[in-house]
Amino acid sequence: MMPVLTSVLPRAIARYGSRASYNPVFKGGKPFKVVKFAADITAAKKQAVEDSGKLQAISRSQAVIEFTPKGEILTANENFCKAMGYSPAEITGKHHSIFCEPAYVSTEDYSNFWRRLANGEFIANEFVRFGKDGREIWIRRLITRSSMPTARSTRS
Repeated sequence: MMPVLTSVLPRAIARYGSRASYNPVFKGGKPFKVVKFAADITAAKKQAVEDSGKLQAISRSQAVIEFTPKGEILTANENFCKAMGYSPAEITGKHHSIFCEPAYVSTEDYSNFWRRLANGEFIANEFVRFGKDGREIWIRRLITRSSMPTARSTRS
């Protein structure tokens, strides 16, 4: 039987855990033990819980919608769907232009709006949009591109 060597980490790991890899060590071409390399990820887990709580609070109190950089709808929360008169299934995968006047959608201003977002620009303004029933809805929006540290962002 091969011995397993592990590192001793603080008690907090019992609650949040560790990130680890198990690596065989060979002697004479045969494995004779396994070494575990571990890192305490407690701080990262605590930050993830805190961030999740913030996002939940925003979603409960604001109308939130996510798009690809080209304007396709990825998700929309209940507040957004109620305000616009749609269900999530009716808008997911559709283009943002369903909320706009057709004449505006064909303008350079609208094209620039999506170009600016795709380039990571923060946009804050009041916009007129239209609900499913055609009613005019004025909204104050803060629009920013979300980013992921290790991958190219696919959300605006």
